[in-house]
Amino acid sequence: MREIRWAKFAQSDLERIVRYFGAIDPALAAELAERIVKATHILSELPQAGQATTRAGRRRWRVPRTDYVLFYRVERDHVRILRVLHGAQQLAGGL
Repeated sequence: MREIRWAKFAQSDLERIVRYFGAIDPALAAELAERIVKATHILSELPQAGQATTRAGRRRWRVPRTDYVLFYRVERDHVRILRVLHGAQQLAGGL
């Protein structure tokens, strides 16, 4: 099992998601945050599970039962979560 480390952008993404949905429905915000964090546990166990992207070394993993996608990089001793984005967002630079 590899350690999960969150990049600043990914932390900000998660905070933004929780703030947005928290203003609408706090229970939904908590559920989304839990699903996103649980998805990283899968990547900790199976870091190569995600689909490779067009950027070398970067992978993507759709968070189950949400519209969110984790972008991450597998490092020697950890998995770095780079971004947490809505699947409908335009991805400049082919994250």
